[in-house]
Amino acid sequence: MIAASFHPESWWNWIIALSWQMAVLVAIAGIVSFGLRRTAARIRHVLWLLVLMKVFLPVSLSAPWSIGTWIIRAADETAIVSGTAPATPATATSNSQAGEPASHNRPDFVTGVFAIWLIGALGSSSLIAFQYLRLCRKLASWPVIDEGPICIALERAALRLHISDPPELRLTEENSSPFLVGTFRPVIVISRSLAEQARPDELETIVLHELIHFKHRDTWIGWGQAIVQSLMWFHPLVWIANAFVNHEREIVCDEAVLQNGRVTSAEYGETILRVLSLA
Repeated sequence: MIAASFHPESWWNWIIALSWQMAVLVAIAGIVSFGLRRTAARIRHVLWLLVLMKVFLPVSLSAPWSIGTWIIRAADETAIVSGTAPATPATATSNSQAGEPASHNRPDFVTGVFAIWLIGALGSSSLIAFQYLRLCRKLASWPVIDEGPICIALERAALRLHISDPPELRLTEENSSPFLVGTFRPVIVISRSLAEQARPDELETIVLHELIHFKHRDTWIGWGQAIVQSLMWFHPLVWIANAFVNHEREIVCDEAVLQNGRVTSAEYGETILRVLSLA
């Protein structure tokens, strides 16, 4: 029933309008973000998130200032000029008599483009799912850390952020930077080299950064980004917007660490360099 009622032409109108709107919004967000470069990072982070959220909104809004309204109006005017507008009874008769062959090629073209987009969307989402499942398999084999300086650092950082149920810690033998992973029950992964060689104050700063990701529900936001990226895999500006979201999210956490932690910016910078060297 759903497949029978689907028309590639409807998808074509949606993807064209959305692509132009995303391009305009990314350009506007880039200009505004540059003007707000000296403000709090959370403002720029929200700004770029709003750009990505446009994918989940209708392309045609009722407001006259809507970007979707401009694009659809322009598309309608172009269709009228090019002669592809919906035919009236009078023009339908003349067109059927003339038998324009070009009109029969458009459905095949749109269907072909839709097939390419669908393959790309399914391939992108499948790759993300494969990578996530592979990480989950590794995660299951990594031991849980339930004692030691890193656990004490986690408890102190959780108390500072008023988190009563912090995520568990897992230890990996791989050399990597600490990261938060998981959706319903996230965990913090830290490398053995970092857990053994970092000082207690550095460990507290490290887990504080990851706990801020946890408090902000950044893993959920990451899944939203993955959906947008899969749907708009062909759009380079969406990739750029995603990169800005990731960049500003890290700066948000860095600013929060400096506000909630007991380290100066110089000490925090040294900790970051130490983490990178051990990773």
